[in-house]
Parts: sequence; structure tokens; C-alpha cells
Amino acid sequence: MRAYALFGLLGLASAMPAAEISPRQSSGSSVYSWPATPKPLEFTADNGKAKLTVTSLDLTYVQLEWHNDGDLDIEWRITDDAEPNRGRLIWQARPNKDNRGGKGSFPKSEGGFWLTTTVY
Repeated sequence: MRAYALFGLLGLASAMPAAEISPRQSSGSSVYSWPATPKPLEFTADNGKAKLTVTSLDLTYVQLEWHNDGDLDIEWRITDDAEPNRGRLIWQARPNKDNRGGKGSFPKSEGGFWLTTTVY
């Protein structure tokens, strides 16, 4: 099993005006502060063949799209803790060569959330 772990803490500040996504490095993790913004946030694997895009973040929901144009068996998990096996699972998708894409959403919380990407 090959695993690529990308932990992205997405700060969800609802009272702030629209702004650009601003990445910062913090102890080996990619931390994104993302108040209400129209710009998508993309996570890719396998040279861009597999992509998870956060398409919309409003006051109540986070909307996602995912595509797998390669022959990857990949899994994206969003949890409420930096340790993916310890936190509560909020959302999960496991596209493969037979299930190449889709859309989803989950309720926005007061805190942040963490994204883990695993390639099997």
C-alpha cells in the first residue's frame, strides 16, 4: 500500500468577508484559512490524475467534487481530528477505475477539518 497523507486544516471563519485562500505551512501540515471565497481549493494525486476540489464553502455547507482519471485506487477522508483514525469521520469518498467521480457536501462546523489522501 502506498499512502500519501495530506493533512489540511481548513479554518472555517464564517464572519469574515470574502478573501483569497491563503496557504501557510505549520509543522509539516498544509493549513488553509478559507473564509467565504468563490475560489476552489484543489488537492491532487498521481500528477493530477486524481483530484478533489472544494468548490464552495458558505455559512452552512462545504461542497466537494472528485475525479479519478487514472487507474488509482484512492481514498479521501475528512475528519474532525488531525489523526484520521482517532477523529470522527465527516465525509469519505473512494473513487477507483470503475467509480471515477462524483459530488458531495457536508455541514460546516465551528472548528476545522482535516483531509487525508491515501493511494492503495
